[in-house]
Amino acid sequence: MTKNKNVSILFNSLIFSISMILAGCVSPKIEMTTKRVNIPMTHSSLQIIHSERHNTGGFSALSLSSDCSYLTTISDYSQVNDSKLNQPVRRSGWYQFRVYFNKDGSLDSLALKQQGQLKELDGSILMGATESIAKEKNGYLVSFDDRGTIYRYTATKEEPNALNNIPKIAYNQSNLGGGNFGLESIALLKNGDLIVLWETKKDGVDSLGRILTTDADPIDIQFYAGASPSGATTLQDGSVLILEKRWLGINGQRLRLVNIDADNITSGRLRSSDGNIQGRVLLDNISKQYDNNEGISSCIKNGKEWIFVITDDNGDWPSRNVEDKGKERQRTLLMQYDLEELMDNSIIEKEE
Repeated sequence: MTKNKNVSILFNSLIFSISMILAGCVSPKIEMTTKRVNIPMTHSSLQIIHSERHNTGGFSALSLSSDCSYLTTISDYSQVNDSKLNQPVRRSGWYQFRVYFNKDGSLDSLALKQQGQLKELDGSILMGATESIAKEKNGYLVSFDDRGTIYRYTATKEEPNALNNIPKIAYNQSNLGGGNFGLESIALLKNGDLIVLWETKKDGVDSLGRILTTDADPIDIQFYAGASPSGATTLQDGSVLILEKRWLGINGQRLRLVNIDADNITSGRLRSSDGNIQGRVLLDNISKQYDNNEGISSCIKNGKEWIFVITDDNGDWPSRNVEDKGKERQRTLLMQYDLEELMDNSIIEKEE
């Protein structure tokens, strides 16, 4: 009787695994491992190593559960047609990890739990260009580099994982950035509004942005960007933390974290009336250890608020653009910051 019961359990487990693979939630061919790395000014950092860069990589959007236990990231693979790539890539892959920490609160490792591919409005696989994600009660809002339209992916009884479902349009708007300067940053505010920011070609200029509401016209805003906005997250106090980046060639990458007061955002003012105070710069650093800083999220663990930044390794770039030119491949990094430490060391940015 026990033997038959064990066989039945194994058989049911096998059937479940096969069903998960067919649903796109689990794939034995896709493997990622992590290792600890030292990145300047972080509390801790991991490198996510891809066994096959055409299958995983390009992580641009980031969202962590409120207790930091689970991490969701989405690949921006790929706006490049298959004919221009070395080989086809896994487009618009989403990945959900269990996050493991050490006793001191630092990152230990990640364990992949579920995965799939984002769908278009017609149910086909999304081409790519996902840049930012904002967690809602029953799903996610997702923005893209090649359009201003924001999609909503909602959980259902039939499919509780929202990212497996066909989206609907949450906000329909034009792409104010144009070209490759798309809608990089979205964050859901405490009052339910959505702040959106486009990236910039230059540093020290105004980034186009909007406050989007469900029951009123959008509020056009300008955010003085020291570098190009690439992500945003709403903190516990209602303020918004903006991630900014800039590639500086042989000098490395610039990473900035700028905190915008909640009152300025909800009133539609990202600049004070006299143009004096722009925001509170929590971090502004240049390092060759950084990579393509793309996604940001925040969460609470053991009473502390943590900030996480993820980098896009541009793994879909063909070898003719990287190895054939003697360049090294970029890395996927997950960097952890202690918000309290950032606040203690922050400066007030002022317009000259």
